[in-house]
Amino acid sequence: MKRSRGMRWAAIAAMVLTLATTSGCGDSPEIATDPDAASEGTTTTDDSGLPKPAPAFAAHFTDPIYEEVSNDLTPFGSDEGWDMLAIWDERRGELSPDSTVADVLEDDPAEFLATNELDDAVAVQSAGFTLLRLTGHIDEAGRQATLQALAQLQAIDGESSELKRQVQDLTSWTE
Repeated sequence: MKRSRGMRWAAIAAMVLTLATTSGCGDSPEIATDPDAASEGTTTTDDSGLPKPAPAFAAHFTDPIYEEVSNDLTPFGSDEGWDMLAIWDERRGELSPDSTVADVLEDDPAEFLATNELDDAVAVQSAGFTLLRLTGHIDEAGRQATLQALAQLQAIDGESSELKRQVQDLTSWTE
C-alpha cells in the first residue's frame, strides 16, 4: 500500500507522541543507562541530548554539524531529523548490521525522492544519518539515496556549508 507523505509523517508523529507519553516527556535528556543497554533501545546521550553515536560514526563524522540540534540543514537539527533519531534510538535493538535506510524510513527511499519535495528529502537525509549514527553503517543503496536527498536539499536551499559537508563526509564514507 502506497502511503502519502502526510500519512507517513502522521505515523512518525504518533510514534513521537507514544515515546513522549511512555518515557516521561519533560525529563532531563541525560539518560543514565548502561552503555551496553544500546541493544535494549536506550543509550547515554551527550550534552546536546543526542544519542551517543556508534564509534565508526564518531570517528568519521567529526564536524560539529553532526551534534547541531537547532539548524534545519543539519541531519538532526530539523524537527523531522530529531524525531526520527529519537524514535530509532528507542528502537535501536531492532537495528542490525543488515539494516537499511529503507528499514529506517519504513518505506522505499525512491518513493520519497520521486516527489522532489523538501519534507521528503529531509526524511531520507534524516534516515540515512540516523542509521549511520546509531549503527555505524549504511547500505550502499541507502547511501546513494541520502546523497540524492542532499542534492535535492541543495537545489532547494542552496549550496550551504552544512549540506556540502554532509555530501563530502558521506561520499568519503567507507565501511
